[in-house]
Amino acid sequence: MPQSARGIRIICLVPGDIVALVEKAAANIDAEKAMRAAEKMRKGKFDLDDLSEQLAQVEKTGAESVVVSCASCRLNFEAGRQKNNWNKRVDSLVELVADHLIDDQPATAAEGVSV
Repeated sequence: MPQSARGIRIICLVPGDIVALVEKAAANIDAEKAMRAAEKMRKGKFDLDDLSEQLAQVEKTGAESVVVSCASCRLNFEAGRQKNNWNKRVDSLVELVADHLIDDQPATAAEGVSV
């Protein structure tokens, strides 16, 4: 897998891959429902029934997992996943990136660095 100068593994997508992903999402996600859900989230009125609807939209995309960027969203998705016996993973964007950082060999105490 290619690596960046900052030590992060990179997944390479060609333009056709990105277009296909966007087209699949556009075909399977109801933008109007997504906007209503976003408004409910902003107002603090989003509930597990709303989440069930979002899970159904994700299901239609064929995705194996949902990647979320905030801890609160992850907790909500996880609660909804369990309530609805949903078989998809709910992953954290932060953890996904961290898992793909390249580990350097740790320095040892013999090298003058205390562990």
